[in-house]
Amino acid sequence: FNISDSNDLFVISNKYGLIVPNNNEISVLKKLYKNDYMKEEISEKIRLFYVALTRAREKIIIVLPNKETITYEKNSDGVIDEVRRLGFNKLSDFVYSIKNYLNEYFSEIDLSKLNLTKDYLYIKKINNKLKDNKDSIVVEEINIDNSVSDDVHFSKESNKLIDRKTISNMKYGTDVHEMFELIDLKNYKEELIEDKNIRNKISKFINNDIMKNIKNGNIYHEYEFMYSKENNNYHGIIDLMVEYKDYIDIIDFKLKNIDDENYINQLNGYKNYISSISNKKINLYLYSIIDDKFECIE
Repeated sequence: FNISDSNDLFVISNKYGLIVPNNNEISVLKKLYKNDYMKEEISEKIRLFYVALTRAREKIIIVLPNKETITYEKNSDGVIDEVRRLGFNKLSDFVYSIKNYLNEYFSEIDLSKLNLTKDYLYIKKINNKLKDNKDSIVVEEINIDNSVSDDVHFSKESNKLIDRKTISNMKYGTDVHEMFELIDLKNYKEELIEDKNIRNKISKFINNDIMKNIKNGNIYHEYEFMYSKENNNYHGIIDLMVEYKDYIDIIDFKLKNIDDENYINQLNGYKNYISSISNKKINLYLYSIIDDKFECIE
């Protein structure tokens, strides 16, 4: 972490005011300021690290030197104690601090077996080789079909003005929808969700009969696809697709109104594409987040 600003001789703080040197010794105010500065710096870096981790769609891999680590004690909340965390000065410290609690997620890599080279150290030598290369480049013209294509997407469009209540409901629906995307449907642990209302929504969804075989399925969140047909480019994103041995369930989350014909057309568009890549039976469902209700689309 970059904490060089906290070492300046003269510091202006919103909390402590102007802090000046005291006979070349660190004053009490400077110590308090550095403590607050470090805590905020670490907190901000943790927040950024968290955001980076949550952007991964499938998996995130962190590469670090393999070294002996200390098993830090946890507090009553199951978190490494704050006093320990305040001593961390780089992100690797946070990862190392939990290594002994999550050994199954760590694996050692033998670099000698990866056939790595250090060619990147010899840029000048490589450039010289390129300049001396006498091979000719043959350019072949490619005939590209220049017919006009239209872009088609399956999501519903709306030009209506919306009021504050509708905006609030949409925000709530987005929060629940995001939670559907992030949770592990096969190993759902409701205690991980702080908001009681959202936790209740998720529990009702998972406990529905349609989801009873979820542990036997392959789950695809936010499954995006594109294809071309008859000079049209089609694009869609399936909220949730679960592939079982003999059939596939396609589930689209909506805030409330699941009787809209546009939504039905949207799901049939999804079905047309999945049918082109799979011979399995496909079931279509709309799910109302507000009403906790599935609607089967025939």
